[in-house]
Amino acid sequence: MKIEEDVHHTHKQGRRETKRKLGILVLGGRTVERRQTAVGRWKERAESRNEAEERATSHFQANYLRSNALIALLGLICFYNASSVAPGLSRSNRYSFSHDGTDPVLGGFSGTRDIDDLFQSKSLKAFLCLNSQMINFTMGNVRNVLDVGCGVASFGAYLLAHDIIAMSIAPNDVHENQIQFALERGIPSTLGVLGTKRLPFPSRSFELAHCSRCRIDWLQRDGILLLELDRLLRPGGYFAYSSPEAYAHDPENRRIWNAMHDLLRRMCWRVVVRKDQTVIWAKPTKMHKVRGSGLVPWPQRLTEAPPRLEEIGVSAEEFHEDTRIWQFRVSEYWKQMKSVVRKSYFRNVMDMNSNLGVLVLLSRYRLWLVEPEYSDYGMTSVPEWCEAFSTYPRTYDLLHAWQIFTKIQEHGCGLEDLLIEMDRILRPEGFVIIRDKPSIVNYIRKFVTALRWDRWISEVEPKSDALSSGEEQVLIVRKKLWSGIVSTM
Repeated sequence: MKIEEDVHHTHKQGRRETKRKLGILVLGGRTVERRQTAVGRWKERAESRNEAEERATSHFQANYLRSNALIALLGLICFYNASSVAPGLSRSNRYSFSHDGTDPVLGGFSGTRDIDDLFQSKSLKAFLCLNSQMINFTMGNVRNVLDVGCGVASFGAYLLAHDIIAMSIAPNDVHENQIQFALERGIPSTLGVLGTKRLPFPSRSFELAHCSRCRIDWLQRDGILLLELDRLLRPGGYFAYSSPEAYAHDPENRRIWNAMHDLLRRMCWRVVVRKDQTVIWAKPTKMHKVRGSGLVPWPQRLTEAPPRLEEIGVSAEEFHEDTRIWQFRVSEYWKQMKSVVRKSYFRNVMDMNSNLGVLVLLSRYRLWLVEPEYSDYGMTSVPEWCEAFSTYPRTYDLLHAWQIFTKIQEHGCGLEDLLIEMDRILRPEGFVIIRDKPSIVNYIRKFVTALRWDRWISEVEPKSDALSSGEEQVLIVRKKLWSGIVSTM
């Protein structure tokens, strides 16, 4: 019995062990099956993600190709419209390939075409093509022009070809960089604001004022800026005003037009011509004395005594004597300088003490000249020198200072301050001509090296003449082109 019980117990344990092993196998099978199922699901998800990424990539590539095609199409349209072969354009009607074998866009360059297009954009062709009874740009009747809100002074650049000086003015906070660019081009330009103070020009200085999209509120304070314009224009002068064509039907633009027309009508100005968004008013002559409008045409006015000299008690004989003296002085200056510089080097010139316009005789050298105080010669004018001058650094090629240091010393201003200001507005390689008392010149001579005005120095004792108030000395210096040395710690 005992043996049978042992055998039965052994078989029972074997069955339990077998069941345990079978359970493990079953459990293991289920685990493997579950793992295989999870791997399959992961593969399906990965395949789905890959398909989504492929669809997104193909969609992006399609959009990219469509965008490039659209950009290329727009570029071709712009290229086509800019060229002279585009039909229906005013430019294509005037110019074509057969005209001179070139095209401004497709090959070659024509300054005449570019200037003509510039004028069309400025809306000025309407009044430049007027007959000689209105505005005459070729007989010297228009010499000084005020361009308000000038941008890069393209209008002034065009007028230079007609021997017309346009003083381009831009607001201090709007067109600073553009004014600097204009000065680099050699176009008369300055910073200024039509606001609460008068512009730094004498009355009756200009024959024409121009405002094309100049962003000036001419209606502020009951039109006080128009009164300033009336002060600056000579009798019979013109005011050309234009606004963008896009605002032709704008109610606010119409209100401005009507209000300006009403103000100028009450100032006795008359409309000379109006075309589209461009209008030209003329200042009356009957309400002014003859001496305000009796200037001879340019360039004869350089050597003819202007009527306004009567106001300061200068006779025609004194004027002609002054002209003769300065002809001699200018020739003496040039004898000293011609060995180191060409005539064509000078473009921007400042005569710091004009008197009767002493350096106007330099006009034959194709330069523009700023002269304090006086403007009837056809040069631009600004006030005197106890304050900083409203211009950029490195503006002028030549500064002429005749007795200016003596004058500012009498007004209590510092000579050193003026020297620093002169150095600021003088370009590297520019020249300074100082003509003053020997004591003043010797004092200034001590600062020449510190200012780096010692590239070239000439010091002479000039001959006495009728304008000499005593013993004089002439110092001519040239500014170096230099850069500061930066020290490292």
